[in-house]
This record gives sequence, C-alpha cells and structure tokens, in this order.
Amino acid sequence: MSNRLLRTTALALFASLLLLEAVHALLAVVQQDLAWYLVLPLKTLPLLACLPFLLQNRKRAYIGLGFLLCLYFMQPVVELVSGVNPLVNALLIAKIIALFIAALLFIRRYTE
Repeated sequence: MSNRLLRTTALALFASLLLLEAVHALLAVVQQDLAWYLVLPLKTLPLLACLPFLLQNRKRAYIGLGFLLCLYFMQPVVELVSGVNPLVNALLIAKIIALFIAALLFIRRYTE
C-alpha cells in the first residue's frame, strides 16, 4: 500500500469514528437523561485535538492517536459485554481496531 492511500484510509476512518462517537454520545444522552453539552464534548474533544496534527501529516500525531484509541477501545467493550447498544458498540470496536491498524501501518510506512 502506498503512503498516500494509508493516510487517506486513516483519515476517513478517523472521520467516521468521530461521527460514530458523537452518535454514541447522543444515544447515551437520550437513554440516560444526561446533559448533552457535557457528554458530547467529553467524547469528541480528545479526538478533535488530534485532527489538526493528523491533517499536517505528522508522525507523532498518529502515534498519539494509537494511544488514544486504546483508551477509546475500553468503553465499547465494557458496554458490549453489559448489553447496552450492542450494534453501535460493535461498530465502534470495529472502527477503532481498523483505525488503529491503519495508523500503525502509516507509521511503519512513514519511517521506511
């Protein structure tokens, strides 16, 4: 795979993960009667903080994204086991794993 294709794939997966995290946060707001202005920023701001550096094509941004994805991976796994929104949580897990692999492949190609 070319470096450009890996970068485009990682950015597309990042955008879809950001959108799915926002949907997941809004579902939690509706189901648990929480304040949307607290839940939505807590779920999306860490990902949005990486976005400018990912767009600048910085290797360290992809490394940091890998660590951040490990943290984002824990919540849907716990919720999937407990039976809360199984479809959304399964999609979140799949997207997180795919983005993690794409980021690692991009980092590997970046250093070659």
